[in-house]
Amino acid sequence: MGAMILYSHFCISEHKKDVEDIAAFVSLGGPGNLNHIGITLIGMLSRFPRARKMLDLKFGASILAPLAGELYTPIDEVLYNPNTTSSRTVKKIMKNAIENVSDGVTEQFMHWIETKRMHSLNGFYDYVQLQKKISVPSLFIAGEKDVIATPESVRSVYEKASSRKKNLE
Repeated sequence: MGAMILYSHFCISEHKKDVEDIAAFVSLGGPGNLNHIGITLIGMLSRFPRARKMLDLKFGASILAPLAGELYTPIDEVLYNPNTTSSRTVKKIMKNAIENVSDGVTEQFMHWIETKRMHSLNGFYDYVQLQKKISVPSLFIAGEKDVIATPESVRSVYEKASSRKKNLE
């Protein structure tokens, strides 16, 4: 999510001095849009507002932690690469690195998924259109199997960025 936060900082900064201290940046798996998510589990969840308020990710992850990395399910392929990630690492992440997402952030992401538009809550900013304001040297990195920051969604922000020096890996 860090890359998305920096994208929005570039997008809504009114004055050059707001971004002049940023010499360059690396976007590691930062999607330029969320249009592809509508057909995923997250997209299906977006259709059930009550269900998404009842999810306690941190509690659920701690309950599943002892089994994480031991039993392979199709959802594992979405979350990590079982061929390159040890079960010990998966257990540690499930126990220590999963946090609940605030209702406001969840609602904003779900709204973006439902409408296929990434606007600020007040409607003043179209984050996708404003990605052209990313002007510092940039490296955009996409994971081949990433289902949230797909290579196509990372490519979309790479193509919109006005940086003279930019790479996509």
